[in-house]
Amino acid sequence: MGPCIACSVTQRQGAGERLLDHMFRNPLSEAAAINERSEVFRCFQRANLKFPFDVQQVSLMREYLDAKAGKYPAVVYAKTLVKRMLSSLVRDDQFKKNLQGLQATILLLNKCYAFVQKNDFGNCAFGGRSIEIKRILSEKALEKIRNTNIYKDLGSRSIAFFDTILKGRLHHQMESILSFIYEIDVNIAVSEVAARRGFCYAKALPGKANILSVSDVSHPCVSNAVGNSIELGRDQNVLFLTGANMAGKIHADEGHWSEYVPGAYGFSGRCRQYGVLCKGGVIFVDKRRGQYRDGV
Repeated sequence: MGPCIACSVTQRQGAGERLLDHMFRNPLSEAAAINERSEVFRCFQRANLKFPFDVQQVSLMREYLDAKAGKYPAVVYAKTLVKRMLSSLVRDDQFKKNLQGLQATILLLNKCYAFVQKNDFGNCAFGGRSIEIKRILSEKALEKIRNTNIYKDLGSRSIAFFDTILKGRLHHQMESILSFIYEIDVNIAVSEVAARRGFCYAKALPGKANILSVSDVSHPCVSNAVGNSIELGRDQNVLFLTGANMAGKIHADEGHWSEYVPGAYGFSGRCRQYGVLCKGGVIFVDKRRGQYRDGV
């Protein structure tokens, strides 16, 4: 399922794709955490949400926050005056870029506040994240900034004040808001793929359960593929995949593996239902390539 989600996320922003890649490279190992992640994806799928933020504005906000400001308001104010003067004298674009980044940031803060006001996610673990962001956006300094009319001519003193707050005193909180936007991007992308392709989510079991149960599983990228069911446990713990050359062993191999791995990470897979165990207990042996793949 990974490539399917990555394609959907890439169409919006690279940061969401990087977060998805991080999730795959750093798999969860506790059953409770995996099931919690799956429930968040289900929650977004039930809500049928669309990505509510403008991609270009997110990019401008990222660049704005990356351009650090000084700690002292007087110094920031002096730098703002210099940039404004240079923009008029030699057409330097530093002041314009900073202003555009500030305007995009204020717009996104308001969109983010509207999003958490409308969607509290009280029925899944993402609710805690939503409450945290709502608390940050409700701080007096950010509330004042959110209520600023970005379409009027902002004075240098106001711009310097906003830079000091957003890039300095509340920089950590602003990074948390950006991360929240990236998380929304991934959650929506995953849920969209699952809904569009009819995927389901695994129920992760503790490693001591020693159970792998998959019903009607097939390769996610092969249309109209015939599904297979697999049941592995204490009394049935060896699976032989045999057949003539060119009989489809590789596709069957990759199909099972490409569904087992996302399920163990909390993502959805192309099957009717399945349960996977966490960390240790399943070893996948690929004799054709002379490899032993450790259980996820």
